[in-house]
Amino acid sequence: ARVKIATKTAQIMADIGKNAEFVNINGGPQNGGTGNVLLDTLSSVPELMKKLDFMNTDNSLTKKGELLKHLNGYVQLPIIEFLSNDTLLDLSPTQLAGFIGLLANMEVINKTSEEDDESRNNASLEIQDKLLKSEISYLKKYLREYTAITGDEIEIDTDIAQNIYRFAELNSKSGSNSVMNWKYMYDFDSQSEIEYEGQLFRQITTTLDLMKQLYYIIDTEFAGRTEYAPQAMRLKTNLYDAMNLINQEPVKI
Repeated sequence: ARVKIATKTAQIMADIGKNAEFVNINGGPQNGGTGNVLLDTLSSVPELMKKLDFMNTDNSLTKKGELLKHLNGYVQLPIIEFLSNDTLLDLSPTQLAGFIGLLANMEVINKTSEEDDESRNNASLEIQDKLLKSEISYLKKYLREYTAITGDEIEIDTDIAQNIYRFAELNSKSGSNSVMNWKYMYDFDSQSEIEYEGQLFRQITTTLDLMKQLYYIIDTEFAGRTEYAPQAMRLKTNLYDAMNLINQEPVKI
């Protein structure tokens, strides 16, 4: 269930290093920079940043652009876009777990040959939740539009979303046992597919890390603003609940 979508910005991420700490190891900004390697790199291509609404016409950062300062690692621009456009507000904790799992595990791919992109649309798992399925379609549409502005490729695997959503869903049931739920998913469940337990373990821990960063961004940038406070509180609550649903044995960290 892998889909490759192009973005030159993502290639910058690959060149810098996926899931790296984007901070200046010398302790502060240099040459007028922010200290955030991704942000400083993208600031050198202002037209791209302006087209994506991360930079104003006077080369100052938009409110959305300011959020980049707080996110380390990952394919950052699409994540910040979806944090800013209120998509996450529509999702329940179980749906958030699946959708953020997809965002957290997007990968930058260096295209080395012409391949049949259609073959990557044959998902081995059907997304069971209608709203989650709709938001994933929206993500794909956004990334295709992103491609028109940028280049290179991002790969998304919708099976990750379904597997993490399913783990959260099973754990949300009263009296459930997360270890037994994991075993059920691995051995019997028709709504999930775990090829390698270690792979799903890594995908969930990566998702948890991104959730924690998003929680911090919301707390830092939105919770204190009167106009955003109710939405920020709701999203923080749902994020907290989503983290609790997937931060369970045998994954618990």
